[in-house]
Amino acid sequence: MASIGDVYQAAVQAHQAGRLADAERLYRQVLAAEPQHAYALDMLGLLALQAGHADVARELIGRAIALAGNVPLFHVHFGSALHVVGRRGEARTSFERALALDANTVEALLALAHLERQEGHTDRARACLQQATAVQPAAAGGHYQLGNLEAAAGNWSLAEQCFRAALAIDSRSAPAEARLGVTLQAQQKLDEAVEHYRKALALDPNSAEAHYNLGTALAEMGQAQEAVTHYEAAIRIQPNHASAHTNLGAFYQEALDYERALAHYEAVLRVEPHAAEAHYNRALMLLTRGELAAGWQEYEWRLRLPGFPIHVMREPLWDGSPLIDKTLLVHAEQGLGDTLHFIRYIPLVKKLCPRLLVQVPPALVPLLTHSGFGDLLVTDDALPAFDVQVPMLSLPWLLGTTPENIPAPIPYLGVPDDMVTNWRRRLSDVEGFRVGIAWQGSPANKGDWRRSMPLSEFAPLASVRGVTLVSLQKRDGERQLRDAGFPLYELQGVWDEMAGPFVDTAAVIQNLDLVITADTATAHLAGALGARVWVPLGTKADWRWFLDRSDTPWYPTMRFYRQTQIGEWGDVFARMADDLAACAEKSA
Repeated sequence: MASIGDVYQAAVQAHQAGRLADAERLYRQVLAAEPQHAYALDMLGLLALQAGHADVARELIGRAIALAGNVPLFHVHFGSALHVVGRRGEARTSFERALALDANTVEALLALAHLERQEGHTDRARACLQQATAVQPAAAGGHYQLGNLEAAAGNWSLAEQCFRAALAIDSRSAPAEARLGVTLQAQQKLDEAVEHYRKALALDPNSAEAHYNLGTALAEMGQAQEAVTHYEAAIRIQPNHASAHTNLGAFYQEALDYERALAHYEAVLRVEPHAAEAHYNRALMLLTRGELAAGWQEYEWRLRLPGFPIHVMREPLWDGSPLIDKTLLVHAEQGLGDTLHFIRYIPLVKKLCPRLLVQVPPALVPLLTHSGFGDLLVTDDALPAFDVQVPMLSLPWLLGTTPENIPAPIPYLGVPDDMVTNWRRRLSDVEGFRVGIAWQGSPANKGDWRRSMPLSEFAPLASVRGVTLVSLQKRDGERQLRDAGFPLYELQGVWDEMAGPFVDTAAVIQNLDLVITADTATAHLAGALGARVWVPLGTKADWRWFLDRSDTPWYPTMRFYRQTQIGEWGDVFARMADDLAACAEKSA
């Protein structure tokens, strides 16, 4: 007949092997024979804790401590039972009591490190983990936790070393493989990261996080379709995996499959109602589809996106109601083109709020001043006192903009007549049908590859009889002029330097027959001047241009030529060349 000691050891072995029902039966068998068996009480309590029964765990482990209060592990387990229900102060006391009994109790050091991390004491947590790995260098857990700490602090190289140390001890640790992949991905070692994510999944095919992280690495490498399979796998394992739903939504949004994209964003919001990225992405789709009422409201979630280019101010946000005796500050956000686009709302706002200040980028002050916009502040200035504030792109929502009532008082930008006359004289030697062109936006814009195109794409336009192309390109893209390969008039002398950015360009545009430009600030400038302007658009164009339209209520004189295949501009410029030939012939 087996002794009590043998039964206890069998219980521990079953526990370690994950045979929890067998372990519980054997622990209870020990306690039936020996009710004061402290170790069996402790382990039965630990089993209860693992099953989510913290109250039962504390009762059983408390009895073990009453019988043998000098066993450090009992205090570690008791502290863990307190920690899991949020009683961190009492948990800390238990962990510290364990260390007072034995300063090298690794389990206590690891548990205390976890608590310190939760409370934001990174240095204390690191000290605990470093001590644990020094005491027990062959314990993978200490290296693994230290790696997690260093990763959370952004110390990717140190984290990588820790996870490699953990794997050197336990080569079959799926979590360590997966976390090593994360550190490698953060260091842009994508091929290695993918290798370790795949190893993690070979060890644990049901790791939703490993599937998700592998998907993100593959997406970074341009392997979007395989990335989708891993996002979907993550969701099959963990249906409420918000990040996987968000990324799938972004994939289908990119593919213009808005119904599937919306379904994934809605799945995110069921789990995390305040997920700003899902709200924001949904806003872009609604706006693109012309569902402005719902879209503008969702677009307000951009204000909660980390890193979104907007001023954070203490003053309350304007709610759209009239303000008679209070000062309102409208501040520009995002790019120069956005400011040129939405500055049109300022006269409407001024009717509601006579005491109005408008903060804009310094580069636009000369043009906007010439255009009659007063009370301008630049973004670098110290702000005067004001009562309420609003970002400029919130104005369409607050003023109830729909596709039918978009304010388009064209032109709402302009420059003095003498500047236009001066440029008419300077351009007198430019013959034929004059077409101003611009092809390159700022490369700093992450979506620039969609909107900009090589100057060489304009060659079919240069070959149209009776047409003279005039370069309106400034800075980025100017180097391409040397290798244009076709006739192109370049503006002579200094322009947009003395008068200010866009000012000379505006005067030049008013002496042209047509502007053809990438979707940049130049397009907004031409549209707001009331000039005839054609804009070649990629398959996934900016939300403000809606879907499939060749015109826009924002700028009545603007026309779009849309790609039919991603990245292919040839067909776009061939169509424009045909239409340009007709225009040139008609004006001859």
